Amino acid sequence: VASCYGFLQRLGYDPFPWAERESDVYTQLPATFGNPNYAAHALALVVLMALYLTVSGRLWCAVFLPVFLVHLHLTGQRGSQVALLAAAVLITVTAVVARKITSPRRAIPVIVAITVLLGAVAAGGAMAVCKARTGTMFPLDESLLLRYNSYAGAARMILDRPVLGYGPGNYVIDNAPYWTPYEQRWFAEQRMMNEHVHNDLLEFGVEGGLLLSLIYLALFVLSIGYALLLAQTAETRKERLLGYFFSAFLTTYFVDGLFGFNVRVPVSAALLFVVLGLLEGRLPTTSVAPASHAPRFRVHARTLVAVVLVLFLVRDGLFFVSQFQLMRGRGLANAHRFEEAHAVLAKAERKAGWNWRIPYEQGRTYILEREPGRARDAFARTLTRNPNYVMTHVYLGRACMEAVIDAQSK
Repeated sequence: VASCYGFLQRLGYDPFPWAERESDVYTQLPATFGNPNYAAHALALVVLMALYLTVSGRLWCAVFLPVFLVHLHLTGQRGSQVALLAAAVLITVTAVVARKITSPRRAIPVIVAITVLLGAVAAGGAMAVCKARTGTMFPLDESLLLRYNSYAGAARMILDRPVLGYGPGNYVIDNAPYWTPYEQRWFAEQRMMNEHVHNDLLEFGVEGGLLLSLIYLALFVLSIGYALLLAQTAETRKERLLGYFFSAFLTTYFVDGLFGFNVRVPVSAALLFVVLGLLEGRLPTTSVAPASHAPRFRVHARTLVAVVLVLFLVRDGLFFVSQFQLMRGRGLANAHRFEEAHAVLAKAERKAGWNWRIPYEQGRTYILEREPGRARDAFARTLTRNPNYVMTHVYLGRACMEAVIDAQSK
């Protein structure tokens, strides 16, 4: 449904009266995903799902393949296409190696090593061709230049705090002091900021340190290894195809994450957790003693883990509600329903008092109300939570200027 709606947007037949219809983001088929990046991250994964269902006997699912592939092409996101190519290489290498090495435990490391080597060779070849054509080893269009610079800044952030990082979600707060001159100029002209590194591996390193980044890498290496083991050892064709699907899906997800932020997008993140759960359900299991016979510390440990998970659920549930109220407050403010907007934003802040975006939206609402004094106070509170968000400084300057003009007029 989202893809079909995206095609309507592309052709100019969108039935919904959006305020903006001419921007590049709009014409790149955001559809209901909200952004071409989001769409591409999900489309690369559902292409594999449709292909698996088709090969496993559900031939009617083949109708989805051209829809998703065309949609993916029109988003213009090259990282997702490279990721699908990497998955195809992995499956091809697996088919070849499995004929030569019959032992799966020996074949799987060989498969992974050959795939990584071919990826390195392909990357080197692409760089050589680019160098011969353009004089530089990398494409230099605007979007990629911005990403190269963000990678450099993220690397410097990791070097400054390699052990614990800056904390989850804090990249957008702490990245500004690491901007390159190119980023400073670009963000000043566009009045925008990067909220993500566009590389999951680097972003985990920034927010949680190098160890977390290595854990994320190990998750995919281990999962792909088990998926290939399932593909090589399953007794039925259905299970073997499922193993190939798991390995292709996880390879695509990881490689695409080197050029984007899949884990941060609800659709692709949800698909990852579902597929990992399905894979775990097919792994070899060992017998476990009943809980009554388990050592006491194991029971206590499980209880502690359960309590912590419930606390996380409550905390993140409240944060989700606050985010919903934040967006609702923004909409009410844009509709000039200011009293309702302030009431909703106040509820949001009570649930997530650390979130700098809430006083920021309160300040914007006061600007719309022509209350520069209150707006100034709200933006000052925002800066105590995020001192580096450029637009806060812009709006604060505007609020101060309007407050002075009001004082002089009185």
